Order: sequence, then C-alpha cells, then structure tokens
Amino acid sequence: MQINFIGTFLCVNRITKLNFMKKLLVIAACIITHYISFAQDGAVGVYVGANFPNMDMQNPELTSDNKAGYQAGVFYRKGEVLYGQVGLEYQMMKSNFHFQDTSDILKEDDVIFRSINLPLYIGANLLPITDNLVNLRIYAGPTVSYLFDVPLNELEFTTDDFNRIRVNGGLGAGLDIMIFSVDVAYNFGVNQLFTDEFDGKTNYATVNIGLHF
Repeated sequence: MQINFIGTFLCVNRITKLNFMKKLLVIAACIITHYISFAQDGAVGVYVGANFPNMDMQNPELTSDNKAGYQAGVFYRKGEVLYGQVGLEYQMMKSNFHFQDTSDILKEDDVIFRSINLPLYIGANLLPITDNLVNLRIYAGPTVSYLFDVPLNELEFTTDDFNRIRVNGGLGAGLDIMIFSVDVAYNFGVNQLFTDEFDGKTNYATVNIGLHF
C-alpha cells in the first residue's frame, strides 16, 4: 500500500493560481484520489443522507429552529478489526434564525450553510460475518469543514459572519449488508460558528445510506 506522491505533486502543480482555501480542498481531493487508486484491500464507497442540526446558541437575542439538510460524499476505508477512513463530502445545512433587536423588532429567515467537509475516522469492525456479508461498525473522529457559501437572507448574514473553517468531533455506528450500508452519527462543534458578535456552535446528527466496493 502506498500513496502516489508523484501523481499528487503533478495534481497540486496545476492549481497554483487558486487561492489558499481552494488549493487546500483540491490538495485533499488529489491525495484521496491517488490513495484510492494505489491502495490495496480497502473499500471505496459513496453515500447520501440527511442531517439534523442542533445549533447551540448562547445569545438570547438570536435563536434558531433547525431544519433538515443533506450531504453526499465519497470515502476510502481500510482495516480488518480496526480501520481508518478518510472522506470528502458536500453538505448543505439549514436553520431558521430569529433575531430580536433592542427595539423589539423581530427578524427571521432560513440561513443555509454550504460546506465541503473532510471526515477522518478511526473505527472498529464488531461483527464481520462470512467475508463481509454482514458487519457492524463503530467509529469516531474529527470532521474538518470549510464553509464556502451562505446565500442571501433577510438577516443579512454572509459567509464573513461565520468561521470559514470549523472542526466537529463525531461518534457513529454503521451496518453493512453486502455492498450496502446505513450509518448514523452525531457531531458536536469544537470551535465557534460565528466570527464575532454572537456565540454558538454547530451540533448535528446524520443518517446516511451508501454503497461500498
């Protein structure tokens, strides 16, 4: 098992004109692509699913009613009893914010967060039966998230009002039946959602269905 460093180097050289964050995301994608291409005896998978935010807001003037969003991603997993997993994911998260200012004027609107996530997990296979016919997994690890878009909204929140890079810690479990999988996980915010003025963290649950090969 090896990473094709030459291929990754050539890939990175093609993105010298991009800004730093775009470079970082493309580099991550290059590493994952070449790792998958040259690693042996691992599993490559795709998945889609729903997320259910639970915003932890600390300011009484700003509250939220959370709404379901979605995510889709790819991953590479390797290991027998213990395994490692790295992925790349697009996520859309939504919350209805309510803001009441000092004049008691109430504003509210849906605020949408579009992010690229890099989940990094360590897990254990608990129930491998008949050469991966059925398997039960547990896993934990961080997810590094880059917020790239907050569409226009009535509260006038933009991407500048939120931390572009956030880290979440996650705990999850998955069930594999042949090439199909179902995963449930809960992620809790490590750093602040907002850049200033407000305090809050992004916690959320996910349910994903996928295929692995």
